[in-house]
Amino acid sequence: MEIAEKVMRAQTDDALRELFIKENMAFIYSCAAQAAGHFVDESDDIFSVAFTAFNDAVSSYEERKGYFHSFAKSCIYNRIKDYYRVKIRHNRVVPFSSLSTKNDNGEETEFEIEDKNTEMSETALEIFSLKSELAPFGISFFELPKAAPKFRKTRVACVEIVKYIVREKELLASVYEKKTLPVKQVLSTLNVNKKVLERHRKYLIMGILIMNGNYEILSEYFDPEYRRWQ
Repeated sequence: MEIAEKVMRAQTDDALRELFIKENMAFIYSCAAQAAGHFVDESDDIFSVAFTAFNDAVSSYEERKGYFHSFAKSCIYNRIKDYYRVKIRHNRVVPFSSLSTKNDNGEETEFEIEDKNTEMSETALEIFSLKSELAPFGISFFELPKAAPKFRKTRVACVEIVKYIVREKELLASVYEKKTLPVKQVLSTLNVNKKVLERHRKYLIMGILIMNGNYEILSEYFDPEYRRWQ
């Protein structure tokens, strides 16, 4: 049975929903750990947030939303990002390793907001979420400046490639599932050089994750014209 069909049946059958969720517990743990930047167990609040988000993803999924696990992962990341946003507002301290800093002795310390009257910027939250999404692709956020194209013509070509993949749901699902770019399909449809896809793989994947995700600020960095995509 296809995943989409399983989800649709689980929406109206509680027993099937429970079974489907049990089958995907490893996926939920993995998403929670990637988003939190540390190991997560069943007693962690983050796991509860991720579990609830996955259950809600089952309820709200439609085939037009693309590959289910990509959709569910996005739901989990967004819910965890919202959880940290609320936590920051109340505690002013972010206890996750992805945004940890080092003291003079080289020891990891909590990322603490020095100005007690300010909140962590939306940009920092988006970067935190994107770092988590890039990890399964074997890409570090800090590699991206070197991976970005230096010439305007190449940047334009990259944006067109990303637009095409994001709009083609089957290709988009294959990127998340296989962790590779659909090179043959892109070359057969767009008038782009194969070297662009090979040399800028990391930049293109970043663009796909940004433009397919909930990254209002980073979207403008990637493509100032992104609002016209809608």
